[in-house]
Amino acid sequence: MDFASRLRPLFDSLRVSYRVYGKRRNITASAICRYLSGERIPTQRFLEDLFDDLAAAGARVDDEEQATLLRLRQRALNGGGPVQQTQAQLEEAQQEVRDCLARESELQGELQAREQELRENQEQLDRLRRERGSSDQAAQLAWQSSQYERVEAERDRLRDEVDELREELFRERDWRLRLTEQCRQLMWQLLVTERVPAAGGLESLLSNAESASVSELVGLAAAADDRQLAVATELIRSAGRHRPLGDAVDLFVALHEAGRPQQAQATLPASVLSRTVSDVTELIGAFAARGLDDYTATVIRTWVELQSWPEVVELTVQLHKSGEDPEPGDTVAMAAAAVRSPGDVIPLLLELNLRHGLSSTVERCLDVMAKEREIAALVVVADGLDEAGLPELCRQLVVLVVQQRRSQDTAELLRQLSQGRLAWLADEMFDELNRYGRPRTIVAVLSGLGFADGAARIQAAAEYAAEFRSGADAAALVRGFQTVDLSAYAALITGNFVLLRAPEEVTQLMRALDTPGGESAGRCLEEAERRMTVDQILRMGRKLFATDLREHGCDLLARTTQSRPAGVAAELLAKLSEFPDIAEPVFERTVWGLSLQAVAEVIVSLRSRPRLDVADRLAKVTEELNPDSREALREEVEAAQERRAANLRRMGAGDIFQRRPIDAVQERRYASAGQEWPEPVSASKPARRSRGRHALHRAKPKEQETRDESVAALRRTVERLAADLAEARERLAVETVRRRAAEGGHCQCQTV
Repeated sequence: MDFASRLRPLFDSLRVSYRVYGKRRNITASAICRYLSGERIPTQRFLEDLFDDLAAAGARVDDEEQATLLRLRQRALNGGGPVQQTQAQLEEAQQEVRDCLARESELQGELQAREQELRENQEQLDRLRRERGSSDQAAQLAWQSSQYERVEAERDRLRDEVDELREELFRERDWRLRLTEQCRQLMWQLLVTERVPAAGGLESLLSNAESASVSELVGLAAAADDRQLAVATELIRSAGRHRPLGDAVDLFVALHEAGRPQQAQATLPASVLSRTVSDVTELIGAFAARGLDDYTATVIRTWVELQSWPEVVELTVQLHKSGEDPEPGDTVAMAAAAVRSPGDVIPLLLELNLRHGLSSTVERCLDVMAKEREIAALVVVADGLDEAGLPELCRQLVVLVVQQRRSQDTAELLRQLSQGRLAWLADEMFDELNRYGRPRTIVAVLSGLGFADGAARIQAAAEYAAEFRSGADAAALVRGFQTVDLSAYAALITGNFVLLRAPEEVTQLMRALDTPGGESAGRCLEEAERRMTVDQILRMGRKLFATDLREHGCDLLARTTQSRPAGVAAELLAKLSEFPDIAEPVFERTVWGLSLQAVAEVIVSLRSRPRLDVADRLAKVTEELNPDSREALREEVEAAQERRAANLRRMGAGDIFQRRPIDAVQERRYASAGQEWPEPVSASKPARRSRGRHALHRAKPKEQETRDESVAALRRTVERLAADLAEARERLAVETVRRRAAEGGHCQCQTV
């Protein structure tokens, strides 16, 4: 019984399909089919895995049977000739390559997990460092110090694990590359054995491949057909790997001149990986001298992607020492900075900067990284540079990102920096952005942060713009904030700018804001008016009247009197009366925008202050603008007075002379004792005479008149205070509603 006939029953006893088993053992279903049919001889690894799977399934193969199958496999392998032997070796090498890839993937995942733990550990350390710096209690400080030491020890352990995983991953990659090269050689042998004709010049060339000249190899590559192309390519690859460096350069140059650049590019990496740093330096110089930039790029890319970072540093330094032109060395370093992991880039930059003094090369590397790398990788590199004691390089990297990348990328970078140990750098970048950034960039970056992460940043930018930016820049920021649904901050800029800046600067802002219809400036002022006090609105109005923007100032003040409660409107009009040139147009526009009832409410509120002159002036303006409304206004004023008196009585101000709090307590005491409470003394009803020993004597007429006048004056004072209290409560209610609405609309603006 041959080997295949004894192998099939063992596999069938597993009762699984080729596809399921191949997925389990990382083998194709077609390869298993060839093994069981006898077309291919399985690898020894396949047999060992099969024995283990049978044992796990309860159908263990005894040791004698296992030894017999292994002997039969070896006999079939020896009797199959060179083709079978080469195929078996190739399949074993390919299986090892697949195992290496799986192991690399596993190591890469584990490395990423450890790096994430390390970043979280570093954030915890930063938080503990800040808490320890702000703590002033001995017990709390001692606990935080012990906690910090524990977390710091954990960080050191994670760093060691990350370094070990990186070294293991590099060793695994190196071993995979060696196995891949072995597979390539086995495939070449298999192609030579199976597919190359036995006659012709190719047979002679194969037998004397080591001594073949460059012209013969190039001629072979040029004359090879589809069947011979793979063998010819492998011959060229072998020559480029094993020939002296000069012959290898001549070979690649001859291939390029013969119109076969694809074969040259395909075989060049094998030659690069088999050379030392000095050889690669000469190879790059030879290609650069002949103007073969594509071949130079292939050499650099191969070295950067497949060698360790110390070898990349060594090649960079050798290229700088070998000639006056620093470009090749800088290109190697920049390529590594663009494609290698942050864990390799950080030590590479430190080595070039601190040990070799190649500061210009490091700056070019930072520039390439700022343009091409992901934001997460840039944050890791910046953190590593700062931790290594190079905060200037860290800052330079962040500045390059802010200058060269999109606003969304800048916002994401600064947001991530704000959450870690580089929050100080994020603060500096935001400050510089507020000072020197273009308004369009500022708006894009701040809107990219989102309100949850950037509310304080947005408000700081708005306040700085209102205080220090030019009118044109402030107007651009206002428009930008309006387009990204941040109109509250646009109003903050407008209001504070008008309050703080000179009249000519205010004019510049308003003219820059005004569209042909003048809607933009008016909308900003209206939004600002809702969030400002009466004094601030009055200052804004006066500032606008001081310029040629009287129309905006008049609209602002009139809109305030029309939209605020009667008490607030009365307060503003009373203060405006001190500025006759401003008061006159505001009075007129106020009357035009209010109903007679609202005007009457304001007049009554002015009389209670008492500002009878302002109240009379408002009534006169109303009668002048609408002569037919005199009688209606008088009726509305009387009705408003009655409503105010009713409100005062409802609040208890009308009984303040008739009933004191202590009287109510005594009345309850009399009632509990079953006695009648005597009628209290009131200002309108004097006490009756008593015939007792301590009877009250009737006051003289003159004294009674003086007393009545005093009581009346006191009553008016109390009524005015009660009215002011009612207006204050009304104003507080309105402001509370507005504040809640503003908070609901994601705005927490404050004005100066």
